[in-house]
Amino acid sequence: MNANHGNVKYFYAKHYSELIGHRSSGLLSLLWRYPHKLLEAGHRSNVDFAILEIGAGEGEHVGFVSQDFDKYVMSDIDHERLSKSENANKDRRIEFKAADATNLPFSENEFDRTIATCLLIHLLEPELALNEWRRVTKPGGIIDIYLPCEPGIMLRLFRKLTTKRKAEKSGFTGYDLFMARDHLTSTHRLVELISFVFHEDQINFKYRPFVFRSWYFNLFVTVRIRLNK
Repeated sequence: MNANHGNVKYFYAKHYSELIGHRSSGLLSLLWRYPHKLLEAGHRSNVDFAILEIGAGEGEHVGFVSQDFDKYVMSDIDHERLSKSENANKDRRIEFKAADATNLPFSENEFDRTIATCLLIHLLEPELALNEWRRVTKPGGIIDIYLPCEPGIMLRLFRKLTTKRKAEKSGFTGYDLFMARDHLTSTHRLVELISFVFHEDQINFKYRPFVFRSWYFNLFVTVRIRLNK
């Protein structure tokens, strides 16, 4: 069997950007941009903000953010992917930090905003991560989270008809195995954990493309939390 069959690291190194990332095209490009734009809806200004993005990958999200921030820290446990960011060395306000989402090397109440795009679904201990994100975000600050609706029927059907086919045409085999290895928990579980960790705060869930609250019949959900601590 091919050594890269279902290999997670190989997929992100060789296929991710073109299939479901910032170098995708057509319908996949539109759907890649949609949640990024939705996360930034309502954030027309980030004046004087210190922003932390956790699981920044190759730095795809910062281009959707209002550029009037004071500081933007991109963190990721995979420093190799982080170093590929097109923003590297282009903006002195942008910093890069290798970091574990469950044990962040930042001070308490350090950031005005914390952002995580499609990260929680990959973590073995998401509750630890959520508590860390709350710790490093200032009182009154905002945490924005993007979650794919895993393992909802809409998302599974979408992948079967689009990304899985495209991955196989690109020479990547074992797409279902890759997903089993990479997406470690369900959106239902994550929504429950978010509701518990932030029960003292203001939480707003937005399900898309349909507005009714169902992870099973939607593609993704964004979460905005304003901290009351």
